Amino acid sequence: MIRTNEEYENVFSREAVFDVDFSREMLVIYTFTAHYVRPVVISDFSVESDCLRIELSRQEKRGLFSQSGDACMPFQRYVIIRTDVSEVSSVEVSVKGTD
Repeated sequence: MIRTNEEYENVFSREAVFDVDFSREMLVIYTFTAHYVRPVVISDFSVESDCLRIELSRQEKRGLFSQSGDACMPFQRYVIIRTDVSEVSSVEVSVKGTD
């Protein structure tokens, strides 16, 4: 979670341009090893106690790939989520999708 300009500057290079008002917003950064290049969307977002729970879903295969495999060499994927400021102390992220 990035809640201040100082944290933002420690994580991102000067070339990164995310217009964030840290008095009202915060960023959640999640990284994972991916085997698919399909788009990822937020399918569920909730707060329980002091934990922010985010569920990401990989879109289903479509078009040319619907009848064949579309996996690729593993790569590091980053998801950056802008949300309202919250006093949560932890974040749990899960990625779901059809293979």
